[in-house]
Parts: sequence; C-alpha cells; structure tokens
Amino acid sequence: ELCMELVTADAAILLVTEVLTLVLGLFQGRRSWFQSRRIWFLRRIFYLLIASIGLMMVVLEGSSQPWILTCFYWAVRVGLFICLTRPAETPFLPGMPKTSRESTSQEEGNAKESITQYRACIWFLMLAFCLVFETFLVVPLASGIKYRDFCEDACSFGLDYSYGVLLSSSCISCSGAMMLIWIIVGLTAFFDVYYIFYLGTSIIGYVMGHSRGLSNILATAQSHVNLSTSPTAATQSHDGMTMSEGVAMRKVFGVGWRMVWSRLAEAMYAECLISEEHVNQMVNAAGTVRWPPSRNDHGVLESMVSSTDTFTKLRFVATECRGEPRRGESRVGSSPCISALYIFTHVGAEPKKFDRLQQDDVNNGNDVYVTFDAPCSVYAVYFSVVGTRRDPTKWRLEGGWVHSDATKLLIQAEVEYDRRRKDILGPFFVEPWHKKDMGPRQSMLNLDDLPAAAAERLAFFVHSLHGLAQVNTEAPGRVVEPTLRDDLVKAEKMAVPGLLDCHVGTMPSLTQIIPCYDETVINDEGMLRASDGVNTNLAFIISQYPEEWRYLAQNIGWEPDALYQDFIGSRLPDDLTMEVRLWAAKRSQTVARTIVGAIQYHEVLSMLPKVRESASRASQLHQPPVLPSTATPTHEHVTQLILAHQTFGRKDSIKANDDAVLYLLERYKDFPVFLVFDYDSQKSREPVTGLVKSAMDKMFPAVRLGGYTPQYASVMARYKCRVGAGSALTYGALEVVEILPRCYSLRIGTNDFQTQGKAANQLSALRFAGGHYIQMMDANMGATFGEACKVPLILRQFQPFSTRDFKTTDRKRVQCRILGFREVIFTERHGVVGSIMASAEWSFGTICQRFLAGLDIRMHYGHPDFIDAFWASNRGSLSKASPEINLSEDIFAGFNARMRGERSSHSDALAWEKGRESSFNAASQFFVKVSKGSVGVMRSRDLKIIAELLNIVDNMSFY
Repeated sequence: ELCMELVTADAAILLVTEVLTLVLGLFQGRRSWFQSRRIWFLRRIFYLLIASIGLMMVVLEGSSQPWILTCFYWAVRVGLFICLTRPAETPFLPGMPKTSRESTSQEEGNAKESITQYRACIWFLMLAFCLVFETFLVVPLASGIKYRDFCEDACSFGLDYSYGVLLSSSCISCSGAMMLIWIIVGLTAFFDVYYIFYLGTSIIGYVMGHSRGLSNILATAQSHVNLSTSPTAATQSHDGMTMSEGVAMRKVFGVGWRMVWSRLAEAMYAECLISEEHVNQMVNAAGTVRWPPSRNDHGVLESMVSSTDTFTKLRFVATECRGEPRRGESRVGSSPCISALYIFTHVGAEPKKFDRLQQDDVNNGNDVYVTFDAPCSVYAVYFSVVGTRRDPTKWRLEGGWVHSDATKLLIQAEVEYDRRRKDILGPFFVEPWHKKDMGPRQSMLNLDDLPAAAAERLAFFVHSLHGLAQVNTEAPGRVVEPTLRDDLVKAEKMAVPGLLDCHVGTMPSLTQIIPCYDETVINDEGMLRASDGVNTNLAFIISQYPEEWRYLAQNIGWEPDALYQDFIGSRLPDDLTMEVRLWAAKRSQTVARTIVGAIQYHEVLSMLPKVRESASRASQLHQPPVLPSTATPTHEHVTQLILAHQTFGRKDSIKANDDAVLYLLERYKDFPVFLVFDYDSQKSREPVTGLVKSAMDKMFPAVRLGGYTPQYASVMARYKCRVGAGSALTYGALEVVEILPRCYSLRIGTNDFQTQGKAANQLSALRFAGGHYIQMMDANMGATFGEACKVPLILRQFQPFSTRDFKTTDRKRVQCRILGFREVIFTERHGVVGSIMASAEWSFGTICQRFLAGLDIRMHYGHPDFIDAFWASNRGSLSKASPEINLSEDIFAGFNARMRGERSSHSDALAWEKGRESSFNAASQFFVKVSKGSVGVMRSRDLKIIAELLNIVDNMSFY
C-alpha cells in the first residue's frame, strides 16, 4: 500500500511538472523546435507517458499482483532518468577545449578517475546519511497517521472513503491536516540534503585545513615560531609538524630566506603594526639584520656574503663534534675533523677537491682551512669524514683572504648522523643575509610578545608555508665521490625554484586591476574630524587600533595624544597630515588601502635579485646588483597595476577623490601604476578634455586632419611630473599612455536598462591589461608583504612545473582558468555585525571553498581570484553586464569556465584582506543584493546549460 501511494504521488507530481513545462515552452515560442529540437519534445512525451502509467495503477489497485506494475514503473522511471540526465553537448558555446586521448597522459587520466571516485564516495556517504536521517527521524514522525485510522472515530465515512468524500466539507479539516503533515514530512526529506551537505562540508573542510596545518590559526598566535634550520628542528617542531618554520621558509624562498624575513619585519614596521624593538627581536631570531642594509652597521654588512663575492681562503670551523675527547684528555696533534672539502664555484661546475687541509693551532683538529691560487666564488660545498675520529655536528664555513683577517660567513649548519657512518655529506649551499653569530642566539620567536594583529598575521604566514614547501634533495645525504658533480646537478634539477630564484622567464606576468566608481580613496580631513557628538571618526579608528596609533606617533616623533589633538586642531604640517590620513585610510574600507596592498607585490619584485639583474647589462657581466630602493623598468614586463576609476575627471565626481588619486600616483611613481578612466567630452572636466584631445592629436593625426573627435574613449595614463616646481598636483601631471576611442558610452542602454557599471568598467580595464594573469580586486581590499611573497609561487598552479625536472612547464596544458584563495575580513573588530560577517565569510570563503575545490565543482564567487587573462579576453570578459539577470556579475565568470569544461581551483596558502559591512543596515542591503542575484541566476541561460553539462553527482554538488 505504501509503494502504491508513493507511485501515485510521484506520478502526479511528474505529470503536473511536465504539463507546465510543455505549456511554458510552447508559450515561449518553442514550436519551431518540433524539427530543430525534437529531443526536447521526446523527453516531455516520455515523461508524460510514464506519469500516465503511474496514475493508471490507482485504477488497477485491486488487481491480484499490483507489485509487478510497481516494479515496472520504478524501473522505467529510473531508466529514463539516467538516460535523459546524461551530460549533453552544449549548442552555441564555442571555445570548449578539445579532448583527445593523445593529449591526456596516463597520470592525468588516473587523477581524473580518482577525483570522480572521490566525488561519488562523498555523495554516497551524504545520501546514505540522509536516508538514515529520514528513516529513523523524519518518517517516524508521521508513521501510523493514515486517513482511515485518523478519521475512523470522528467521521462516518472513515471506514469507506473515496477521494471525493475526502474533499467534502465534512472531511476537509481532517484530510487537510493529514495532507499538511505529509507535506511537512516530504519537505523535510527534500531539504535535509542541503543541511547535511553543509554539515559534511564543515567536517571535511576542517579536516582538510587541519591536514594542511591551518587549523586554530588564532590559537597559534600565542605560540612560538621556530626559525632554526637544523635537521633536529626540522623533525621535532614545537607543534608536531614535520619541519620548522625556518626550514619551510628555506624550502619556499630559497637559501636567502633571511632577506625575505628581514624585509617582512620592516614592512610590518612601516605599517605601524610593530615597534622597532619588535623588528630587532624578529631579525635576531632569524640571525640576520634589518632592511634596508643602509640602516645597519657597516661591519655587520661586511660579514655577510653576496652571490658575487670571491675568496682566496676558506675556513671550516666545527663548533661541536660527535666523538669529542673526554674531559681532561688532550686534543693536540689529533687529526682534522674532516678529511676533504669539495667546493663548487657555480651550477654545473666541476668540484674542486681539497684533501690537504691545514689546521689552526689554536683550535687543533676542529678548525681547518684551505687556500686558492686565484680568487673564486663559492656556490655549494661537500665535506668528507672518511678516516676521521670525530664527526662535525655543528659547524660553519667562513670565506676570507690570505693576507686579511676579515671573514664572511658562508654557511652555518647542523648535521644529523644516523647509525651508519657517512662518507661524503652535502650539498650545503651558501646562505646570503646570514649574520655571524657572536654568541648564543635564541631562534624561537615568541608571538605572545607581539601585538595581536601582528601575531595573527605572522602565525598564518609561517603556517601556510608548510603547504608550499616542496621536498627536495637539499638535506645532507650519502654520496660517493665519482658521482659528486652529478649529485649536485640532480639536486639543483629536482629542487623546485624558490622565490629568490624567480626571474622574468620563470615568473608569469600579472596585471592587478582595481575597478572603482565613487568610493572614498583617502579619508579627507573633514571626515576624520567629524563627530557624532561623542567622538570623532578618527578617535573611533584609534580606539580600534590603539597600539598602531602609538607606533605611528613614535615613527614620526610625536606623542600619541598630541598628534591627535594637533590633527583635530589643524596644526600639523601638510606632510604629517597626509600621513595621518593614510594611516586611517589603511584601516578603513578605502581605495588607498587596496592600492597600498597591491603595491606590496611590486615591493616583492623589487627585492628579487634576478629580476633587478635582468634590467641592466651589469647582470650579464656578473657584477653585484644594486640593492633595491625603487622599481626598475623590468617590472612592467612582470607586473602592472591598473586603477580603473570610472568617474575620474568628471564634472559631477568628487574632486577630493581625484586629488587623492593623483597623490597616490605620485607616491608610487617608481612602480608601473596606471590610471584607466572613462572619457566623455561632454561630462569630463576641462583640463582632462584638453589632456585627452592633445594626446589624440599626437596618436591619431589622421583623425585630427579629418576634423572628427570621438566623444567617448577609454584612456590609460600614468604620473609624469608636476607642472611647475613646488606647484600643487593637477591633471597636467598625468601622461596619456594609450587611448581607445569608442562609438558608444561605457554603459550601453537607457535609464534603468543600462548595463552594469562595474562589469563595463572591468571590460574597459581588461583592454589595457598586458599580463598573463589578472587579479581583479574590489575597492575595499588589502594585502600584506608576506602574502605578496607567495604570489609568484601560487601562480604556478595554473601551469605547474614538470615532474621530470621541476623547471619547465607545458603551456598547452592549463590546470585551471580561475584560481581562488581565502580572504581575511579586517572589519571583524568593527563591532558585532562585523564579527558575524567575518565568520560568515570564513565559513563560506574558506571552509566551503576548499571542499568544493576538492569536489572539482568550485565556481568564481568574487575577488580577488586570479584569472587567465588570455582566456578571459577571448571567452567573454570577466563578468556579465545585464542589470537584472547578472546582478551578481562575478559568479558568471565561474559559470563561463564550467560551461566550457574548464576548472576553477582554490588555494589555502594565500590570504587577501577584505572589508565587509559592519552595520546592520549595510549588512541587510548586502543580503538583499545576494538574494536578488540568486534570483537572477535562476533566470539565466547559464544555469540551464551547466545543468545539462554535468552528471547527476556534479549536479548535486553544483546545487
């Protein structure tokens, strides 16, 4: 009886659904599909036929064997469902990648097969849990409640009812109550998969984050960071990980990782996150000096090695040895602690073997040195302990000159021996930026000593590096002399290039785009001095960041209270006033915060030695590179920052925003920062109109001679210089680089039917983008120097290195078209609403995204994801611009990738800062926008196409 009722209910719902679908299709003019799209009508007819068969079972209910028809119904129903829900070819969708057996390797095929099995297993477990939940919790709620039993005591028709009687006025109360009960049970069984999916998402997502060492990041802010690079620290870390933070940074950034750490500490100091005492504490823990080198003692700089130094003498000093003489025993006359030293001057060079080691009389046996006939550089060393009675466990290698006592520290390392005695150990690479230890050094950095914001930032930075660290052959191992050179070449070949090894040829170019309309660029003085009757806006920002305000006052030589009072009273000089405004802008949702965050990536490129060397002829002559103070022209071939300001130079725009944009362009004039704005000859200000017309006359002389001047244009400009010494910033300080005349305005349409301004602004900036990849950022984002150091490594996920040599990439095989990463909501401390919005973003933008990426069904949900620029330029831009359907314009980039068979991946190792709504009204408006966007998605053609492309398992994940 229960089976018959289920068949009846299913058949009735199917019949009503198909009839409505058929009527709607005919109403939309699909009658022409009778010949072009016959499969659509055949599908409807098949479903109507099976629904009619199911309803006929009600008439045949009294037959002797109704279960035969029931089994037949469900068999046909399931068979049609499987056949008609297979992935279909999408019409009118060019640009899909061609799949062939030759282009897919066996490894890729096995990887896809494992992902498919993983998805099927996950959904099998979820649906099994749904079945258990419905069987033991939902269905028992209504078990035993039937029409006959429910109405027997109350109605005279209870023993002999019919459908007509149940709908009569005498029984409608009972039958209606029964119907509502079963509707509630049915809806519960229908929607429980949604909640169970998010329950599974939270559990599996947390487990994935824990396996990557990213769980409890806030709790680890009260722990220590181990900056030791010894093998003991690499296996016995404080939090149970397989390597210490120092080892992870050496693997990710290279042997010169201390330079990155020093630059990171200085960047945090410049942001007023830490004090000068904290900077010294950080660099001392890493055994390095502060950045830039000019602020350090000249003698300290002279003791550190660079890649171009040459030496005539090397000194090997063993500070601790295994097998030391007992206390009281003499060590005079003992043999050296090593038997030979092998030196490599550069990659691929033949090793120079020194087995006649000279001993120092002061520290006999543990202090040996070798001399060269001619000065030479040192790249890596091996040493042999064959025939020695003591094994060095802690040692250092110093480079010097024969007739000089000055030395430079090349290597300082620890060696961990196993029970077997090693023959030759290495390779050990020269470590730049390593300060010679003059005494005992504490390599543990206590994050509890730092401010909370700095501690949390450092905690995520160092823990995320464990996921980026690659296993290479840098650790000491056992080799034999005949293959020594081959072993080093293999170590170099199999080692994944770190950050400091990146150069223009191995680092993909990136274009950063910041589209904005009329958002605040820099908080003006009036806004900061404005008061609500209790406090000023600046005082509120100071209350959220009191320590950082104190550090700002210390950096500029002011007392915190006096600095506040002088700013409110307009008694500060203009330069200090601007510094206070910038300090407040970096802690608000402003365009300046986004620009400063994007510039951090440019600062990283300024630090890379090989990027700077490629800018000059000096690199070809192996001359020492100039320490970076500003960017080089090479940066324009590697990165590009575009501020796409839609209302810049307009008569109805805010003049203070234009002045702030000009100030930022001048502040970062040494970096490739460009301004793209929409030019309208009727709406632009007079100086902007004159600037654009003058550039048009130079770039398009034929147009000028023809007497035609375009009304609309997309203009890209950059800062050139001020007009007149000491004069104020004006539009004349800009230099027009490129102009793209247009026949129509930026937004097409009239009144309420115009295209979206943000999507149009993105498309306008995309035309000037020259990078391989694009990072489209909102106007309320930010980034830190530490996270920017990971960008070149994260971009490799588009086209990973070959597993053969870890150096080359196959540009024909792209792993994904969109690469997303997590966001950190910096407005979390701006009240209860800000904290709730931050928690919502963390649950969806981090936990859910990593799980969806594992299911290979992740989409693009906004910024600041990296996108393949060439693909986006040829496949419909970065978003869609219909004002109603595409209200959530960003998500359609992910739909576009999925419709064309491309992937959208996600990385947990990178985090960008993002601002969210911190007031109740603003948060409500945000959720209204999201809801309207969801309705628009349901009306879109993209949703239908994706549903046809995906199989049943991926459709459930997509839902």
